[in-house]
Amino acid sequence: EGFILVFPTGLNTQNRTGWSTSATSIDMTYFQLLLDDMNANYNVDATRIYLGGQSAGNSMTQAIGRNLALSKNFAALGGTSFPSTSLDYSGEVLPYFMLFGEFDFWPYQLSTPAVGNCMTYWINRNDAVGTATTPASEETVGRYVIYEWNNADGVNVVRYGFTKGRGHSIIPDEMRLLWNWYELWQKDAEGN
Repeated sequence: EGFILVFPTGLNTQNRTGWSTSATSIDMTYFQLLLDDMNANYNVDATRIYLGGQSAGNSMTQAIGRNLALSKNFAALGGTSFPSTSLDYSGEVLPYFMLFGEFDFWPYQLSTPAVGNCMTYWINRNDAVGTATTPASEETVGRYVIYEWNNADGVNVVRYGFTKGRGHSIIPDEMRLLWNWYELWQKDAEGN
């Protein structure tokens, strides 16, 4: 596919390796330094940088998406398992796709507070039409149930799906779904 794949690990926090998602955390500074290093030393297409993660990695993905100094670097976000939210919907459009497992740590239904509040954030942030429980479409393909929310122009800017039979893990086929999502997005010359 012609991409560079980077697997960062958060700095040690609370005597373990993990991510600190606070807007002023050392991990936010680390991420900016990582982006600067990648852009300076590799042939990076700055219009096609994506971010995703599993569990705490998805929590960090969402935290970076809410960090307006960092979020401008990414064309789209995607991740698996771990809902987080905010009530501050400011920031540029940043397409987001989250996948959950049917037997994940949290109930996967859109009507539950954890998932519903998370998707409400991305729906509002991306000026999508509808609410967490009123997506524009629902499609079942194999073991995936995928919901989509579109903006006023009919562009799908938010997706949520759950994988039947999966717990708090990922399966390889989900990485293809996320890559297909990323491939839809590229920033223009003005960074939109």
